[in-house]
This record gives sequence, C-alpha cells and structure tokens, in this order.
Amino acid sequence: MQGSGDGLVLTGLERKTWTSHPAFVVAILALFGAVIRGQVLGYPLIHIDEQFYLLVGDAMLHGSRPFIDVWDRKPIGLFLIYALSRLMGGDGIWQYQLLALLSVTATAYVISRIASRFASPMSALAAAALYIVWLDIGSGSGGQAPVFYNLPMAVAALFIVRSIEQPVGSRMPRLMRSGSMAMLLVGLAMQIKYTAVFEGAGFGLALLWFARGEGARPSQIIGAGAVWISCAILPTAIALLTYAAIGGLDAFMFANFYSIFQRAAATAGEIPLRLARLCAFVAPLAFLGLAPTVKRADASALLVRRFVKIWFGVACFGVLAFGTYFRHYALPIFLPGAIASATAFDSTARIRRLAFGILAIAIIIGQLMLAELRRTEGSPDMLNRLVIAMQGHPGCLFVHKGHPILYLMSNRCRLSRYWMPAHFSKANESGALGINIANETRRILSLKPGLIVTTLPVRPSDNLETRAIMEAGIARDYQLVYQERAGRTVHQLFALRDAGGKAAASIPRPN
Repeated sequence: MQGSGDGLVLTGLERKTWTSHPAFVVAILALFGAVIRGQVLGYPLIHIDEQFYLLVGDAMLHGSRPFIDVWDRKPIGLFLIYALSRLMGGDGIWQYQLLALLSVTATAYVISRIASRFASPMSALAAAALYIVWLDIGSGSGGQAPVFYNLPMAVAALFIVRSIEQPVGSRMPRLMRSGSMAMLLVGLAMQIKYTAVFEGAGFGLALLWFARGEGARPSQIIGAGAVWISCAILPTAIALLTYAAIGGLDAFMFANFYSIFQRAAATAGEIPLRLARLCAFVAPLAFLGLAPTVKRADASALLVRRFVKIWFGVACFGVLAFGTYFRHYALPIFLPGAIASATAFDSTARIRRLAFGILAIAIIIGQLMLAELRRTEGSPDMLNRLVIAMQGHPGCLFVHKGHPILYLMSNRCRLSRYWMPAHFSKANESGALGINIANETRRILSLKPGLIVTTLPVRPSDNLETRAIMEAGIARDYQLVYQERAGRTVHQLFALRDAGGKAAASIPRPN
C-alpha cells in the first residue's frame, strides 16, 4: 500500500502477492471449505430437500422422468446435477456433497476475482471466506439449489464486470459478447432454480444501462436486449421443447410454472419469525457492504462496486417476493453480500477489526449450528436401524412424513409419483399438486403398502386431513414395529398386519 492524501492506493507490486495467485487461492478456499463443512460431509440428513433430489437423480438413471414419473416443481437442471452424483458411484451422499463443495470453492474464487476489482487481494480473499462461512448459517452446508446456481450467477457477474472495466466509448462490442455469455449463464442458473430470474432481470437491466451509457442508439439497445433475453430463456426453452417432444408438455408447464402460485402461504404465526431470522442473517453482510473504504478507487472500480450493491438489493427483493422466508432462501443474497463486504476489510482499522471479528463469530455460530443439526436430526445409524427394521416385512414403502432417502436406502417400490413426504404432510402443499392429495393418500392406503413411515409430533403446519386418513389406515391395518427419537422428532415405522392380525416380530424400540 502507498499513502496518499485521500487514502490508500493499491500498487502494482501488491497485486502480485501470494493472495492473488489463482492456484494458491483456489487451494486455500477448497481446504477452508472442507474444514468449515467438515462436520456434515457424508452426513445424509442435512436437509430433506437434498435427500429428495438425490432420490430423483437416482431414479432418472433408471428411466424415471421428472414431472411425469416423479413429481416436483424444481427445474430439471437441479436433478441432473444429482443424477451426476449417482454416476460417481457410492451411495450418492459423499458424491453430491463433493459436487457442492466444488461449486462452493469455485464460487468463492469468482467472488475473490470480482472483489479484487475494488479491494486488495487479501480483502478479496476474506470476502470469499466470508461467503463459505455464511452458507453454514443459511442451511447451505449441503447441496441446496443456490449452492449450485450461485456459481453460474457469479461467473455471469464476472463477465459483466469485465465489460464495464473497458474504457468508456469502447465497451459496446465487449458488452454484447460478455452480456450474451452472462445471460446464458443466468439461463442455466434458472434451470437449477427459477428464483434466479430476479437477479437475471437485474443483470439484464444493468447491461441495458451500460449500453445506453456507451451512446448506443435505441434500435441497438432493443436489439441487444432481444439477444440477451433470448440467451437467458434458451436453457428453459430447450427443456420445454424436450418435454413437448416426449408428450410431457402439460406436466412440465404445471410443475415448473403453475404449481408454485397455487401453494398456500405459510401460517401467519410463521411469517414474522422466518422474516426476522432472514434479516438477522443478512444484516451483518449489509453492514459490511456499506462500510466506507480507505482505498482510493478509480471510476471503473466505483462502477463495479455500485453494480454489486445494486445486485445485492435485487437479490434481497427476489427473496422477499416469495413471502415464505425459509432460511435457505437467503443463500442467493450471500453471494453479492460477500462481494460487497470486501470494502469493510479495506476500511479503517476499527472497521477491519470488526469485519474480521464478524468473520470469526460467524465461523463459531456456523459450527454450533451444524452440531445442533446433527443433534436434532439424528445419526446416520438411525436411518440404518429403520432400514434393518423393514427386513422381514414385504411390500412397498410409503413415507408419509420423514426422510425420503429411506426409499433409496431400502430399495423399496413406491405406489405414487409423489415421493416427497412434504407433499402429503404439509398443509400449504395440498392445493398445489394438480391432484387431490387426500384422495391420493386414500388410494395409496387401498393398495396396502407393506410399510409406512411417519413422525411425531403433529405440527401446526401439517396437513391434518391426510394425517387423519393415514392414522385411520394405520389403526385398521398396521402395527408399530419400530420407533426412535431424534431431537424433538419421533420416527415411526409401521408394518402391514397379516391375515391373522399380526406383523412380523418387532424390533426393540429405543426412546
């Protein structure tokens, strides 16, 4: 650093330090990510969503078609990622989490590259580390969709940043090429989760603004916008046309676009708590991103920093627009938030100490949250014991409420194309599935599945109608053969009674 009258200026010598060597930065971030996520690497119970994605990915390799043979509303790209993890061998747990770690590492590296445009290499590295740490706080320690789609969004932002770094008056050719690549990456991100559309729209508007600033004619701006929009929708169009070709257009359209608007809102009591929690996660990043920097920036650096702050605001809007406020919904915000935070690590000595203090506290909180996750969700051995308890009981499996990975682990047949237990057990899903889920529950029970898994206690968000139908069926035809408590949840396994009114011998049931 070199002193100046109005702050500190980055010298060329400092830009070539070890903190800016790509291979070293990637290695450091990969090692840091592995350590930070170490508690749950190989752990199968990080989140029920990830279990389901793995189940669908496996089924795709055996010929099942998402939206047709197995139903969910996530885009096809997410399931393809999990199908890839199943091609890597093993049980898929380590494999999908390895892919997630690779994605996190790559995303963090791109964060450092963007942040280095307006911050020192060390501060950019700190911002990348902050992103990795913050994922643990937002339920991103596994393979949630934003863990994967943040990578193409980060690379898209890097393309835009490189364009706006060009001298004024010469940006337009680069802007067209880079903008097209950026919006294509946005389109790929949308095929992992459609919520990327909000950030993508923000990127598109930013590109149009930069084009206007280059003095482009209105016709040129309209033409550029048409090209960029086409790039963004191309991956979704390919998916749509593929399903149209196999006769599954209606199923694709309903699952991908219509059903999300038919899902009921969360209960009034849940909303304030979830929103408050999200705000608590995001507030430190907002504080760090707004911190003043003592490093003098040129016009290009100021423009990049402004772009990142606007991106942060758009990402926040995208999360707020859905109104459900689940913890992992905040994960897209962490990407621009981490980039913006680099200014705090280049600020006054007091703010730098505070920034590193927040990073240290976040590491501790994240590790405590992972430890609590393992305590409340239970051990992998609990899943194994449930599967062992199924032995000796023939027939298909119905997981009404519980872990969908049990389908995969037990290799049991399924009697419905609705494999996600939440579709049966959550009240807000009842009107968003394209069927009467109560009737579907009755249909499944009429087929006499050999085994039923559910959990206690009944919660306010549960679908009480399907619960009553399931409990009536259990009382009539089933016997409890195993149960085990994990945290506040009791997992129960019921087996179909034979003609004599008995199930096979029960297994001792731990409390």
